[in-house]
Amino acid sequence: MSLPILETCRKRKRGPKLYNFHSFGDPGCPISPIGPFRDNIRLFLQECAEPEDYNVEGMPIWCTLLVIESNSIVVPLYIIEENVKFSPNPFCDHCRCTGWGDNLVSKRKYHVIIPIAGEWSKRLEEGF
Repeated sequence: MSLPILETCRKRKRGPKLYNFHSFGDPGCPISPIGPFRDNIRLFLQECAEPEDYNVEGMPIWCTLLVIESNSIVVPLYIIEENVKFSPNPFCDHCRCTGWGDNLVSKRKYHVIIPIAGEWSKRLEEGF
C-alpha cells in the first residue's frame, strides 16, 4: 500500500523528495533558515514539501517524506497551515500561557503531524 503523496507524484511523473529521518532537522538539512519564522517555514514548504490534493477544514496540507533506511520505511510528515484570522484559537498554548497572547508571531499556525503507523497510507481527517 503506497502513501497518497507517492500516488500524486506518479500522476505528475516526477519523483518525490525523500529525506533521511535521522538527519532531518540537522543544521543545513533540509534548509538553512536565516530569517524570521514566517519566511523560514514558507521556504521549507516550497523547497521540501509537496502540496496534497485535498485540504482539512479548508486548510492546505503539505507532505514531506522521511526515510528510515535501516527498515526501508517511508514516514509521511504532514504540515497543515491554519490562518489565525479564521481560527477559534489564534494563539498556541505556549504563547497564551507565557504572556504573548497579544502578540502574533505569524498570521498562520502550522500543525506538524506524523500519523500513527497504521494510518500512514490514509488521508488526514477533520479534527486531525
